[in-house]
Amino acid sequence: MSAWVFKHYARLAYHYLIKCVLQALVSQLLLLLFSAILLIFIPTPTWSYIFMRIGQIAVGVILIQQLRQNQPIWSLKVRSGIVSISALILLFINVLPILTIPQAHMVSQWQWIAHRGVNGNDGVQNSIGALRQTHLKYPSYIELDLRLTKDQKFVVMHDPNTYHLTGKREDIAQHTQEQLRRLVLTEYQKHAHIASFDTYLSVANRLHQPLMVELKTVPGDPAAHIAQLFTSRYQRRLAQNHAIVHASNLRLLQALKHQHFKLPVGYIVPFSFWQTSGGQYDYESSNGRSYCAALPLVGTISKKQHYLWTENDPHSFILYDIGIQGLITDQLSLIQSEFKKQNNIFSKITVNMFLLFRLFC
Repeated sequence: MSAWVFKHYARLAYHYLIKCVLQALVSQLLLLLFSAILLIFIPTPTWSYIFMRIGQIAVGVILIQQLRQNQPIWSLKVRSGIVSISALILLFINVLPILTIPQAHMVSQWQWIAHRGVNGNDGVQNSIGALRQTHLKYPSYIELDLRLTKDQKFVVMHDPNTYHLTGKREDIAQHTQEQLRRLVLTEYQKHAHIASFDTYLSVANRLHQPLMVELKTVPGDPAAHIAQLFTSRYQRRLAQNHAIVHASNLRLLQALKHQHFKLPVGYIVPFSFWQTSGGQYDYESSNGRSYCAALPLVGTISKKQHYLWTENDPHSFILYDIGIQGLITDQLSLIQSEFKKQNNIFSKITVNMFLLFRLFC
């Protein structure tokens, strides 16, 4: 075979493969777009997952029809061989996450994490009273939120202002810790005061309760300064607590690493259709709704530990097969009790049906 003939057929094979890959990727992107639209209207990850699979079946039917009738897809003239190889690539993309999920990541191995330190409506979020009550349910971690005050103190508060819990729009960054301490927080007909992190951490250490600390920032906050303050004040005490830290601000995470912060730090992915394995952080956490919708492309990309937030639906069977390490929830007791009830033959059959559904759709 002459060199010219070899190059000619190699060029044809190259273009053939490119068409296959492009067609499979277009099909996959359409599925993700379909899922993104569903997230706007569907309240739970279980249903968004189910409807996404229905969409995937529809795409599969289109591919099969093209294979049988040799018709163009989206005005592209393609041969049946290209369509069939494209279908195999699409199947591989969706099957790969199942084949690589370690069995150790089943529900019995999960870490149960109390979001904002609460268990249902047992107390005011991020309050010391809620910490004491939630600790009695033996969570793996209690998650809390930190913000920096005007006098450079860390207080336990989720929102940048106090409107949600006090009815008064007092910005955390514009008030001192003492001024904020005087405010009365109200939630679920219970009352509390804003806690300083020094006090909250002291109580947690006395209870031997590990914490998952979220560092909150607003645009314009000096990440390096916050990281320096947090590391110098709390690294030793947090190490005694066996705590972990996370944030949605990548600059802050990098600043912590530059401060030689030795505890695990994680990146909070706000809307994750795609996970990356890079970044100067040790674990990731994703919004449950977007993570479930993105299952065909995630779960195998990153080798980091992964947590899911905030999942409060006790009937989300689909969570069994996504390879996460922990669940961050507002409904700790409810979720745990429901999963214990479902730990029977019926639930195992249901889970396996979902896995088969995912494998062959």
